[in-house]
Amino acid sequence: MDGAPQIPVGDTLIWRAYGQYVKRLLLGPNDPKEGLDYVYVCPPTEHGLRGGRPIPDAVTNSNVYSVADSLQRADSPLFTIHTDLSYFESLDNYLKAVTVKTITQEQKAEIKQAIKEQIEAEEQRNVAKASALAAWKNDPDAQANHRSFQDWAIDNADSYLELEEQVVLASGQVDLLQSKYYGALAGTLREKKEKLERLAADTKNSNPGYNLPCFIRDYAIDEAALDADRRVEDIDGRDLVYQPLYTIDGYESSCDSWIKGTAGDGTIVTLDLTSNRYDDWKELGHSESISRRANKFFFFFSKSSSTSTAETHLNFNGSDWKQQTKITLYMAGPAQVFNITPGLWDDSGVRRTFPNLLEGETDTALGLVRVTKILVGYEVSLKIRFAESLKTQVRNMVSQAQSESNGGLRIFGFQFGPDQASGSSFTRDVNSVKYNETTNEMSLPASPRGCPVILGILGRKIGA
Repeated sequence: MDGAPQIPVGDTLIWRAYGQYVKRLLLGPNDPKEGLDYVYVCPPTEHGLRGGRPIPDAVTNSNVYSVADSLQRADSPLFTIHTDLSYFESLDNYLKAVTVKTITQEQKAEIKQAIKEQIEAEEQRNVAKASALAAWKNDPDAQANHRSFQDWAIDNADSYLELEEQVVLASGQVDLLQSKYYGALAGTLREKKEKLERLAADTKNSNPGYNLPCFIRDYAIDEAALDADRRVEDIDGRDLVYQPLYTIDGYESSCDSWIKGTAGDGTIVTLDLTSNRYDDWKELGHSESISRRANKFFFFFSKSSSTSTAETHLNFNGSDWKQQTKITLYMAGPAQVFNITPGLWDDSGVRRTFPNLLEGETDTALGLVRVTKILVGYEVSLKIRFAESLKTQVRNMVSQAQSESNGGLRIFGFQFGPDQASGSSFTRDVNSVKYNETTNEMSLPASPRGCPVILGILGRKIGA
């Protein structure tokens, strides 16, 4: 990510060791297919994926969509959400740019201009929609009366609705010109586009197989429902927004087993910090020249603040820290792997069906990586025994964070106390960090019940 700081060698090595564990669970004894499959690591509490009987389906759907639709870079092994293209949008963009037979330069120019106008209309619509959604979510009357977004927009977001109509008109003009100049094959192209634009991208109506209802606001998990294993569906239908469909087979039943404690024996894994090189990610499908520019979560241990973006990071100096530092993850039950499957709108072979693009157009998603599998853990906690050479730093950072009213700590993605720019799924009291100065050991409490967390993903490169 442009402008992001370079992650130091020590922090990168810890993520590389964690990646070895993630890769083993995702692929077993196998290696990723070179140039095709990529393993990514994720801070254990950055992205929750709530599920199970006590969690409304629309909440799970929203979490799944955010993860599954986020394309990744092939040169960075650190999983992020919505920092590059959306997979759904990348497919839509590709279909807009294809050409299906030879036509005149004037005809190409006419179609290209229509596509340009459609894309501009969509960009303006998307900006207006994001602004309108934010206003709708923050309108107390709308939420108290369960006014649907579309109903609310009629009275409060004229500009968004006008831009939505312009998108429909612009899309129709593109279809008209393509049919006129390309003939029968344009019908196939139009059908594929309609699956995306008219069915999967419909935010107002349910189109089974193409979209799914999502609750995009914060949701407080009902602890009593977790204890009673009670089915909860307490979201008013007017509060839903439909998003393109992705499914995870078997996820709800697995969540139920985790919540009830019947999933199996707990997991304990200690990271191997001595057998891996920080700059060699080939076993995970990446190269030795990976980018180590990533967001703040990928610093292993940081002191943060609610009043400043400045941070202090643990400096892994000295030569003994790898041998003397021990990082152990604990989970309630086994971590599990799930397949991610897009809805009927998907067309993974679109580049074979339509290999040619209009002059001047580019395949913006080519070389990016789509999510195919996720590794999920439940009630993940952490115990760290630091090397003696790190003791003074750790003691001072913990002491300062716990003594300051605005102090916070972020450790391996776990956020404790306030942080001005934290995107963490969970924030807990900084005093819940338990540090024993005598033994130089630290214990972090488990991630919340009812909210499994993503540990890593497997992805496949587009166009490979």
